[in-house]
Amino acid sequence: MNFYQHQEQARKQTGVLFVFFILAVTLIVIAINAVAFFVFFQIEEGRTSLTQWLQSPACWIAAAVTLSIIIGGSVSKAMQLSNGGAAVAVMAGGNYLSLETSDPQKKQLINVVEEMAIASGIHVPQIFILEDEVGINAFVAGTSPNNAALAITQGALDTFNRDELQGVIGHEFSHILNGDMNINIKLISVLAGILLIGKIGESLTRSSSYGRRRHSSGFSSSNRSDNKGWAVGLALMVVGYIGLFFGRLIKAAISRQREFLADASAVQFTRNPNGIGQALFAIQSHQNGSLLNTPNAEDMSHLCFGETVKVKLSSLLSTHPPLDERIKAIDPSLPARLRARQRKQKTLKNKPPRQKTASHASSHQGSKLHSGPNPESYSNLHSQQIHVPSPPTAYDGTPIEFSASKRASTTSLTPTLKNSIGNPAQEHQQYAQKLLASIPPQLLDTAHSREHADIIIYILILATMTTHGKEAISTIKQHTNTDKANKTIACYKLLKQNPETIRLPLLEIATQSLSLQTLENTTQLLSRIETLINLDNQFTLSEFVIFCLVKKHTSSNKKKRHTINHYSAVFSEIQHVLAALSATSNKAGEINTRIFHQAYAAFSTTEVAPSLPSIQQLAISLEKLGQLSPLLKQPIIDACIDCILDDDHVSIHEIELLRAICETLDCPMPPLIPDNPMDV
Repeated sequence: MNFYQHQEQARKQTGVLFVFFILAVTLIVIAINAVAFFVFFQIEEGRTSLTQWLQSPACWIAAAVTLSIIIGGSVSKAMQLSNGGAAVAVMAGGNYLSLETSDPQKKQLINVVEEMAIASGIHVPQIFILEDEVGINAFVAGTSPNNAALAITQGALDTFNRDELQGVIGHEFSHILNGDMNINIKLISVLAGILLIGKIGESLTRSSSYGRRRHSSGFSSSNRSDNKGWAVGLALMVVGYIGLFFGRLIKAAISRQREFLADASAVQFTRNPNGIGQALFAIQSHQNGSLLNTPNAEDMSHLCFGETVKVKLSSLLSTHPPLDERIKAIDPSLPARLRARQRKQKTLKNKPPRQKTASHASSHQGSKLHSGPNPESYSNLHSQQIHVPSPPTAYDGTPIEFSASKRASTTSLTPTLKNSIGNPAQEHQQYAQKLLASIPPQLLDTAHSREHADIIIYILILATMTTHGKEAISTIKQHTNTDKANKTIACYKLLKQNPETIRLPLLEIATQSLSLQTLENTTQLLSRIETLINLDNQFTLSEFVIFCLVKKHTSSNKKKRHTINHYSAVFSEIQHVLAALSATSNKAGEINTRIFHQAYAAFSTTEVAPSLPSIQQLAISLEKLGQLSPLLKQPIIDACIDCILDDDHVSIHEIELLRAICETLDCPMPPLIPDNPMDV
């Protein structure tokens, strides 16, 4: 099953979830009516037949009130989570991790997340740390592959080495690529309404119990009313537990098998089964396991790396497979090897120290055996686990070449590119690691800075310009300040000394920092970008990539998009994209009609006269194509790849444009690895 099929399956599961929701709501409405029937009529008003009850207005009022509570609870939670993954992370108690941190442990986490993002073609997600959670857990949440947030507990950071951390992050990125995030957020919203009935019952029971205590102390004269409220509250709590049962059943049905798939995908991504295997084993060995203390642990149980709450009937209701089964699925021999290693470590730990000479003992004065780890040495241990690849050799100015430019035919490259969409492999991860390490620290620090990340955007635009450089610097100085203009010049010089392959990763990292700006600052930034681009009266496709990605990742537009299921609604948009791509390899910037018609034939047999779209038309067209159902996006991406590879040559600018199109359509494309990567 490829990326598009996984996304389509996840989309269809929304329909399955809706069916489960209707079934659960129907049973709750029946249960609430039963409560009302027996409490208010059988006990209080004497005998009333079931037929009379079903025909009475009270029956329908009870049903309407129940539906209103459930739907209202679900809608309220959906609105609370409308900001996407970041809202879920905050709900869990997460604190945003600034990319500017100097903490070695957190820098390692950022480094691993950025590597995975570059390798998979996904926009760098926002990172949150659940600092009050000592259990080992993590999750991703969001509405699309390029609108995700990743959260991890402090317990996981304190426990994992880099390989284990990489395995868990790979697992979470697999959930992004497999389309699990959207259904997970919808599950939280849907189940919030179902569980709200039980919470109301709990509140009624508590308040009625308080009233009864007041009556026994002589402060109330309405014991009968309190008894009725207590009985109703207790009944609603019972109904709430029924809802909780169905909620857990729904979550288990949807999420359990997806955990196996994410584990397997993480191994495929990193080619290191020990990493994620040891991470799962660490949960077994940890005092708190993967449990969370947040009041929302139950709501989030289905989207975390491990179980967040203890449940009875775990074989039926658990949202995750047993840890042993997950480890064995990765490698059947791994559990035995990990336990043997653990026993060996315990034996060495409990082994009495050898006698030391007086001189040797004095040289180690203050060194003692501890029953638990020394916090200081533990901190040092984790700082040693941070792996920073050695810097690459200096860039010698050799043009970047990709496989297609060295072959008479692109036959073998075409399926490689098409199959890589949403399917990163170990070589992509290794290349991303080297690529990230090749970025000069000054540029990377600038991209991480919320205050100075816009400098990265300015220098990337400057790099596309052949004239008007001085005017561009003056414009930057005019709209910002002299200090930022000087930093822009210094960073631009540094950028020109490095290969072009670092530019798109820098753009992705910088837009993550810029996404936290206010709407006013974002609007001003986009205005400055347009001003800079228009200085030379040219708007190249390289400049389009910059403008398009900055706008996509800094926009606060939350307008709900409906899914388009037919190409007939987007013929003109397909023409705009294919016309732009067919002109990229033409030095004159004109449309290659042969390439265009060959690609467009996959969608329509009608002859059309293609015209080169404006940048605004292209941006609008891509936005609308992003509304296509996942399976309809695949032929679009395939046609784009065919256009790029038609002339047996692939430039870095064509690859950047292709990756930007894929990202705009929420179809992540891993990097194309150059033939002469200069150790990058």
